[in-house]
Amino acid sequence: MKQSSASRNFADSKSPAHHTVPSPQKTGKSFFAVKDFTVHQPSPQAMQQKEEQTVAANESAQPVQRMKVEAESSVNKKLGENEKNKVNVLIGIMNSALEGLLNEDDTIYIEIINNGEMSPAWNHHKGTKEHPGRIGDIGVQLNSWYIEKASVGELLGMFVHEIGVHTLADRQMGYDDPNKGPQKGTNIYSERVSQGYDHTHKLGHEIGYYPTPDEKNKKGRSRQADHVNLAKSLAGSVSDRGKYYIDTYLRTGDSISKNIENPKEREAVLFDLTRYFLFDISRIIATNDGPPLDILRNTKKIGELMEYYKHDLAEDHKEDHPWLEEAVMSVNTKASTITKWLLSQLASLVTSSNPAVQKGRAALTGLGAAYIVGGSLAGIISTPALLTGIGVGLGVWGVQKLFGV
Repeated sequence: MKQSSASRNFADSKSPAHHTVPSPQKTGKSFFAVKDFTVHQPSPQAMQQKEEQTVAANESAQPVQRMKVEAESSVNKKLGENEKNKVNVLIGIMNSALEGLLNEDDTIYIEIINNGEMSPAWNHHKGTKEHPGRIGDIGVQLNSWYIEKASVGELLGMFVHEIGVHTLADRQMGYDDPNKGPQKGTNIYSERVSQGYDHTHKLGHEIGYYPTPDEKNKKGRSRQADHVNLAKSLAGSVSDRGKYYIDTYLRTGDSISKNIENPKEREAVLFDLTRYFLFDISRIIATNDGPPLDILRNTKKIGELMEYYKHDLAEDHKEDHPWLEEAVMSVNTKASTITKWLLSQLASLVTSSNPAVQKGRAALTGLGAAYIVGGSLAGIISTPALLTGIGVGLGVWGVQKLFGV
């Protein structure tokens, strides 16, 4: 299919690492349509006054119910100003995106960690792992090194994956409903049954049954059940997981389109979010949720799937989401472009503040190789961050080979 003249190269993304979004404090305008989100921790008196102002503002407008997204107090201590700004934007965008969804007293908690883990994020069904909440809450842990390297659009894409493929999708499908249980909800039961059978995507890609004997016995690398079921749902299984992931992506795009005032910044964030989303679903299908090296081996197949879903999404949803067609058609799906972009993710990890990577860089310094890490690899970086652990997986392999950590 012919690609739009607006197509943009993966590696040529112009999304800035720090978005100079007009803030209410500086311009007098409300950046977020519903609520002004701040990362700093104000005094109890200021918090009470702010809450009273927010309640009054909400009461004067049309009543809104939403699942709240909040950052835990540790955010202020663990992030620099640039990173706090990104998380602040993420919180505002996602609060707007989730309006009217699920229960208004449910909360998605964001916790910041940086203990040397290579994965950018984790999700939990009750608060965060270190600070469990209650049934109905969701936790997302973000690695600070990832926030440091990711653009706002990529950070949103990763966040949308964590909730849209995993925890929020589970909630919407009924997994956390105490009145249903994992075997009582029709869609839940059907999904668990169908994951035990092979499926073939309409473009010919095989999504194998889960779990295999090795996965059942925890031998070697295991695919993620949610990833497998996502791919199967897009290949025609009875699961609704793919539908909910698409819905969360579209909600987030709507929120970006509504709330980011600067046209260039809005376009950049929508582009990075959309690239992330298209790559994510396509790499899972093309590789049967395979390991990082399978991704490098299958960039042509991944690109073909991305091209298919560009047109499929636009055809099905562009009337209700005016921003969508331009966003999807701007993504370049050539295999060479995807490969170049993936290599840039390794460079991003190698030059990040990840503690394990820092040890490797320190070891190389004694060999006079600091120039390689700080210069040559940095030159490869044309797009920050990575996507749903793909670049991180490549980084794990690369760092192990380069630094022996």
